[in-house]
Amino acid sequence: METIVVSFDESEPAGRALARAADLAGSLDATLVVVAVAEPPAPGSGIDAVLPGAPERLAGEATEEFNLADQRLERARRSLEGRAIRTEFVSDTGEPADRILELADQWAADLIVVGIEETGFLERLVEGSTADDVAHRARRDVLIVH
Repeated sequence: METIVVSFDESEPAGRALARAADLAGSLDATLVVVAVAEPPAPGSGIDAVLPGAPERLAGEATEEFNLADQRLERARRSLEGRAIRTEFVSDTGEPADRILELADQWAADLIVVGIEETGFLERLVEGSTADDVAHRARRDVLIVH
């Protein structure tokens, strides 16, 4: 195993996934790619989307989302300090499952690690889960950390 991609969004499950992925990367002498994906605001969402100046505001919001991903990566960096592992950090915007899968393909990852929140069946059915989406659509191994 050479490359492990882990998704990090600052949630408790993501923190557990990051720790597990770091342990695996250290044990296997693999490169750990930490991915933080922030969802941009949906185009046309809100009344201000039809007002003059809306494109500039939406561009500003997209920049804010990208900054959020960068902030998440900084927290991931701090939590990994002191570990002797090769680590790369990637911040991105977009639909999280799509971007995680695309980045795993780009990095030719051997494993994708995601955390999952323990939720009820109905909540998962209605809201969905990035971890579920990644697991069902991935063409490579996925480790789901509870």
